[in-house]
Amino acid sequence: MKTPIRLGLSCLLLTHLSFAEDFTAKPSAPVVPKAPRMSQVVIQQTCDAYANRHLEQNNRNMLAQCNLAPVERWWGVYEDYYRYCERHMSGELIGAPMPPRVLFAYLDSRDQELNACYASKIH
Repeated sequence: MKTPIRLGLSCLLLTHLSFAEDFTAKPSAPVVPKAPRMSQVVIQQTCDAYANRHLEQNNRNMLAQCNLAPVERWWGVYEDYYRYCERHMSGELIGAPMPPRVLFAYLDSRDQELNACYASKIH
């Protein structure tokens, strides 16, 4: 014959203690951490590289007479590209910092356009 389990007074008391509420309370909304802010030095170095690469691509576009469009995408002003990068990396435009890899992926797509232009001129 099995002995029945007896839940004594201690079990009843535990259900009335405050820590028991932690296990029965409804969960609150999850806390979403803010993205860490990038240092100004990192932003300056990244945006300088970004703007310089833009200018280099624009020069290649003009030298090869690719005439890539739209003009807004193929503009040759360092300050414009630097400020665009700075605003994205600081989170000013979209409310959260944009990782450098996203900005440089855009430049990679411009390289693909230039490479396609060069390939069409060779054949």
